[in-house]
Amino acid sequence: MKQSENIQEKSVLDFEKIIKNIMKNPSSLSTVYQSYSTDKEIILALVQLKGWILRYAAEYLKADKEVVLEAVKTNSSALAYASDSLKEDREIVLLAVQKFGQALTFASDDLRADKEIAYAAIQNDASSFSYIAKEFQTMEAFVLYYVRYLKRKYKDIDLEIYDLNRARHQKLEIAEDILKKYWEII
Repeated sequence: MKQSENIQEKSVLDFEKIIKNIMKNPSSLSTVYQSYSTDKEIILALVQLKGWILRYAAEYLKADKEVVLEAVKTNSSALAYASDSLKEDREIVLLAVQKFGQALTFASDDLRADKEIAYAAIQNDASSFSYIAKEFQTMEAFVLYYVRYLKRKYKDIDLEIYDLNRARHQKLEIAEDILKKYWEII
């Protein structure tokens, strides 16, 4: 019995040592520790510490919902490294944009056109407005969030000089009359 406990204790210490070494140099997952990039247990432990380490995981782990969820919980931008199929996963994308609105940039086009996800993104970070579906950029409710954001961020800027030019520059299809209306009200 003692021998199996010693083996278990040694493997826990080895596991911790591996995690510690990889955390010192995460890119070593693509070189020195490449064999661990396919180890789900190791990758899960790593993404729980630093979500962006998903970047170095094996492709099949980037398509593993459990792994990607843990990565996104730690760092919403880890969505960038998820498989395309998980960039279409509503649960994962919603979690990501609730924590960091601009994670919407990594979501599928279908989810950018999902009202709940679009609202969550701009509620978290109104500057993600440019990433929501174009049809939402003319809807008053979405424009209202955006204008509130702009008013807080740029209190003394003239709408005509800054916002409409910025909107045109970003190719946002904001209805000017709606933008002006809310700018004057808020």
